[in-house]
Amino acid sequence: METVPRTWSIASWLVPNLGTDAIGDGLADADIDAVALQSITRDDVERVADRLGVRHAWELSFHPTSRLIP
Repeated sequence: METVPRTWSIASWLVPNLGTDAIGDGLADADIDAVALQSITRDDVERVADRLGVRHAWELSFHPTSRLIP
């Protein structure tokens, strides 16, 4: 199998309190392959992904007040 080099564009965006419309607008015209959205709820990620017609994944990250071990 031949290896084909590819170039990816990746972005990370801290989006506290922007709202799904503003996030969707900001990403709709962006020419990126993958984005990591920070400070966003699972529901908001689903709304943005549905609006843009893309797949998504969501993971709860560490917060100083969260328990590390359940």
